[in-house]
Amino acid sequence: MAITLGDMKTGGAPKAPRIVVYGPPGIGKTWLGADAPNPVFLQTESGLGEREADTPHFPLVKDVLSVNEILDALLGEHDRQTLVIDTADWLDHMIADAVYASHSPQELGYGKDQVIISEWWRKLLDKMNALRERGMATLFLAHSQIKSMNAPDSAGYDRYVPKLSKAGTAALQEWADAVLFAHQPVAIIQEEGGFNRKRTRGIGAETVLCTRPNAAYIAKNRYNLPEQIPFGAGQPNAWDVINAGVAGKFRRDAGNEPI
Repeated sequence: MAITLGDMKTGGAPKAPRIVVYGPPGIGKTWLGADAPNPVFLQTESGLGEREADTPHFPLVKDVLSVNEILDALLGEHDRQTLVIDTADWLDHMIADAVYASHSPQELGYGKDQVIISEWWRKLLDKMNALRERGMATLFLAHSQIKSMNAPDSAGYDRYVPKLSKAGTAALQEWADAVLFAHQPVAIIQEEGGFNRKRTRGIGAETVLCTRPNAAYIAKNRYNLPEQIPFGAGQPNAWDVINAGVAGKFRRDAGNEPI
């Protein structure tokens, strides 16, 4: 059937979000995932810890075939609302292992390995898009790393990025509706140390999800979220803020105030 001007649409209900949260080990990414709406964990590494008792999860997977089987199973009937992949970087390792095991060195030379890894990622993300059409959100958790950036319009600098291959990072960053950096800002203070010496000490502030691009880290969101969302012990549930953004309750031009 031919597409006509009459097929144009406006409005519609918001779709389930596709989110990436990355940050250093131990900052609370897994707990954030376990607090997501009706989660089920797809574990590529064993990290649920004490949340294993109260969080639905599949057995630990060790290859891409098992990941595909879980995604196919979730296309059936169930009551889960959020698929949590913990972690994206170990899934990236599995994809790379499968690619190198199924191709010759000649087929992978001159950067062709990254092209093939990207293709594998996109096939998995297509299945997650199919889950999205059924109303299921996807949350990728990933570790962070510091990489040197060589910008064409400035001197080089260091930046936090997800700990994935170049192809994996690009695929997830383009696909996701939100890439959030889990961070604990550090305040540097100087104290008197005796003998006319000063001692420098770092004091950690509350942990936050950074939601907008910054020279220091990769981040983005399509929901007009506040620049930082507090999360972790003693903080309100960050999902209340994220879900409000998904529902379109923040203004783009009014300091992200609720509508």
